[in-house]
Amino acid sequence: MRLIKEIYEKDLDLGNIKPDFIKTKVREQAGEKCYRFRKAARALIFHENKIAILKAVKLNLHKLPGGGIDKTESIIQGLHREVLEETGCKIDNIHDHGIIIEYRDTIEMAQISYVFTCNVYGTAGVPIFTQKEQDEGFQLLWLKVPEVIKIMKDEDKPNTYSGRFICARDLAILQHYAGFKM
Repeated sequence: MRLIKEIYEKDLDLGNIKPDFIKTKVREQAGEKCYRFRKAARALIFHENKIAILKAVKLNLHKLPGGGIDKTESIIQGLHREVLEETGCKIDNIHDHGIIIEYRDTIEMAQISYVFTCNVYGTAGVPIFTQKEQDEGFQLLWLKVPEVIKIMKDEDKPNTYSGRFICARDLAILQHYAGFKM
């Protein structure tokens, strides 16, 4: 897979925004931070010339479907599970698109997102949002790629540490896809 982008805290306008949570204490080893790694799978899911996008009302952002890969899953298994949970859809015609690496220094986490393009297999379903996603006002939308890019650039204003990373990551994915297709 090709590298789409690496995102660092210094790339984001964090201002006084602090992490939503800190799971680890800062450790120094030979003058360098030690990161825990998190693998995730994300998808541009196409259905009738539109993509699935998740609107998180209370977080003031939109995001691509996907999430963390369980230790017992392959990347593709995790992709299928996350897509089914967040969109209610089964997918096929899966293609590698690239990877994004996020270095979240303050919480000592490096997240590697494996990005795929795919199509809805059969009919679009109903999401099975977690309680946390319900509390954050998640809604599934189907929009054209240029429309999503415009919304993310002009309207999304997340006020959380993780929200800033989510927006930077998913906007980079969509812009890379749009540039790749032109």
